[in-house]
Amino acid sequence: MILIWGVQRLVASSHPAGTRAKYRRVDPQRRVHGGLPRRRAVAVLATILAMAPGLAKAGCPVDAPASPRLAATPVEARITYLRERLEAARAPAEWWTGVWGIIDGGSIVGQLAALPLAGSRSDRVVLAAGAFSGGLAIGQMVFLPVVPDTTPLPAGVDPCATLAILEARIERGARNQALGTGWGAQAGNVLVNGALGVLAALTAKDAWSGALTAGIGWAVGEAQLLTQPTGLVRDLARYRAGELPLSAPAPAPAPAPALAPAPRARLQVLPEGGALFAIDVPF
Repeated sequence: MILIWGVQRLVASSHPAGTRAKYRRVDPQRRVHGGLPRRRAVAVLATILAMAPGLAKAGCPVDAPASPRLAATPVEARITYLRERLEAARAPAEWWTGVWGIIDGGSIVGQLAALPLAGSRSDRVVLAAGAFSGGLAIGQMVFLPVVPDTTPLPAGVDPCATLAILEARIERGARNQALGTGWGAQAGNVLVNGALGVLAALTAKDAWSGALTAGIGWAVGEAQLLTQPTGLVRDLARYRAGELPLSAPAPAPAPAPALAPAPRARLQVLPEGGALFAIDVPF
């Protein structure tokens, strides 16, 4: 209704008040030129009406890194894919976090408990450095969690809002998983444990203590990095590329087995007398 009112205003503005009678008295050539604004308004209306179906079919917006293929994917399919991938990534991420949380936490508690019982200064330095290294690993799991958020959304949420929340969840999980296994994490593992080894060697005045601190810390950190799940990184890349698996079509129902014709009995009276009885059994 607003669109039609706007077109009517455009047409009315092209014919000021008091000019209608004058246009009726002009020659046909002038009437043709005077009708150009009306034709222009009709052309604008036709263009907008032609664009209306496309506007009605437009889905939710996509991020800049996404491909046009993703923009053409139905919103329901995108939501289903994100929910499935987040749920699939939750179990291995929880397992990894729990296992390494126990290992790092137990290492911290054990080394701090053994600290007063250490017989030499170099042993105390190695234990303290190991506890500090374990604390850094725990801090990474706390501030860069790899477990995705799969909290159910309340009912009645707009599909585009639901899609935005799920996209933010998978992007956050993929970013944390990439940071925990990328070149930055590898370099940090070497630098941090190397620095702890140098500090331990200088404090204990023992090169062996420094080498032991750096070697053990690097080995434990490398094992933690190599076992961390990275599934969300691949899932996000596939999502942005629009490579969403399509639902398999429902199998066509099997045709009903053809029923064999029922046996048929025939009775024929012979001219010479008597009768002939036969049963036809089809195979």
